[in-house]
Amino acid sequence: MEAELGWTEWDEVTAGAEQFWKHACRPGSRKIAWLSRRSGVDYTGFLEWLWRLGDAPCEVVDLTEVTIGWPPHLPPPGLSLAKLSPEVINDNNLGDLAKPLAIAERKRYLDLWRQLRVENAPLRIVAGDLLRSVPISFFDPLLISHATDQWRKVAMIVSSVLVEMDDHLTDIFLAARVNALVKSGQLEIRGKSALEMRHTEVKLPTPRGSRL
Repeated sequence: MEAELGWTEWDEVTAGAEQFWKHACRPGSRKIAWLSRRSGVDYTGFLEWLWRLGDAPCEVVDLTEVTIGWPPHLPPPGLSLAKLSPEVINDNNLGDLAKPLAIAERKRYLDLWRQLRVENAPLRIVAGDLLRSVPISFFDPLLISHATDQWRKVAMIVSSVLVEMDDHLTDIFLAARVNALVKSGQLEIRGKSALEMRHTEVKLPTPRGSRL
């Protein structure tokens, strides 16, 4: 299973992450962070980076309210800044938007991240203009809403939720939640595990007394 999914040992993941943060916060270099408060992934990544940065000065390119011109021959990027191509960045002169992070604004970001770290919830999502903590079961109702009384591939259900929620989630996380819903009796499964998304099907439970 691990080989099929391309999983990596957790120690390797954490070591790689620490190396990344060390490089991103290294002293003596100009630091510019790109931020969109409409993306939970980008927003939380920025807050963790700022938390680790300490008192070092930095600049921010805040694209939360920026309208971006997108070439008609290319697909729109969604919310994540990682999906912005160099072409779009250059054509819109986005790098020119970098400005020093004000002390008051920095404090507000750090206070928010301190609160979220104390809450230590499994998930953090953007709700309106707010970043908030939610339980790991938060997306379960959405997964169930894409299931029917007929067998459907887990890959189809997961992809539908990913399209709806854009960059909040990963397919592996959602598939794991499908397994949890199966375990709790909220879905029925045909296959070994929802993690084998293309080979496993799920459906809503058959009502008691009904024929299959």
